[in-house]
Amino acid sequence: MPPAFSAWFQTALAYSTGFVCISRAVADELLDLLAGIRFPRPMKVGYWQLGADFAKGPTVSKPARASTGAMRPRFLMVGTLEPRKGHRVALDAFEALWADGFDIELIIVGKTGWGTAYLDDRIRRHAEFGKRLHLHSQVDDGDLATLYTGCDALIAASFAEGFGLPIVEAGHFGKPVIASDIPVFREVGKGAAAASFFEAGSAAALGAAVKDFLNSTATAKTGDASWPTWSESATQLEDVVVGQKWYKLYEPKDPRPLALRTDLGTTRVMAPLEEEQRAHRLEFVEGPCATDDGAALKIVVNVTNLSDTVWSSLCAADGQLGVTLSYHALDAAGQSIQYNNARTNIPFVLVPGDTIYLAVNVPMSLKNSGAEFVEIELVQEGNCWFGNPLRVAL
Repeated sequence: MPPAFSAWFQTALAYSTGFVCISRAVADELLDLLAGIRFPRPMKVGYWQLGADFAKGPTVSKPARASTGAMRPRFLMVGTLEPRKGHRVALDAFEALWADGFDIELIIVGKTGWGTAYLDDRIRRHAEFGKRLHLHSQVDDGDLATLYTGCDALIAASFAEGFGLPIVEAGHFGKPVIASDIPVFREVGKGAAAASFFEAGSAAALGAAVKDFLNSTATAKTGDASWPTWSESATQLEDVVVGQKWYKLYEPKDPRPLALRTDLGTTRVMAPLEEEQRAHRLEFVEGPCATDDGAALKIVVNVTNLSDTVWSSLCAADGQLGVTLSYHALDAAGQSIQYNNARTNIPFVLVPGDTIYLAVNVPMSLKNSGAEFVEIELVQEGNCWFGNPLRVAL
């Protein structure tokens, strides 16, 4: 996906005169990116709200439900199983809560997407599967409405989102939301009956938020009537594109109206980075987990650019100077057994202050050859490794 996204986004920047985003948070991120790369041309940026109304259909004879046993509190997650959605965080949190004696259910609605075969397997093999843990891979609107109506709260645990439609859908049914604390969820949370937030990626923080919810006296209420229906959402989009009601106009500080369309600003690293230009933070997210084909172990980290320099894996024509993520393989004694390994590219750019999630795939053959650890680290090709690697046991 990174090279596909990068190619698409560069084309979109080159040939578009405006972007319409599905939330104000994404619009703000785009504006920050344009400023960060010093994009040379003006760009109109708008956003509109997605709708949240359910079409009236026939009554479902066998609605999707969780267990028919005790009327225990039920927490719902809605969305495709994919790496950024935070299902692993929710499972870790609920396993800890069950171990502490909390009799609660976690109901997951969503197809298994890319890169999460291990997660699907973990759910279906779980001791609580079919009891206090449920997975509905396919539901229609009637079934989903039943699940929303029957839950006590929605959990939205994503690391990153463009919008977060389930939060607004939960509001449509008057259900509170427990969401990861990311800007777009703060924005969209206004459409929920009530919203509380926890540190993104932290199972302990989610567990604490669930405990706080169970100890609270909050009750469901009617959703925010001011949130648009899908018809009203379409009207908002029309107002932006046809009515020219743009959110903001990006104006470059140093405009270059005659710049070639292929000139997108600072999108390539063209010189060796000095020490202060390599300031960063690496944080472990999850793994190692087997890839869908079983050929490698995937480890996910987040990378924050703490310097004042734009980083990119795009570089000079000879392939040197691009910034990538890689790792060293170590044996049980901590000795290096393979120093240079496959690189993971930054999708487009990482501007100062921004954070992205990246993964490294460690071939299973390397583990079978004696690798016990990997040290994950950023590297500028042809210059140096950044230093301060993150060690992860395989």
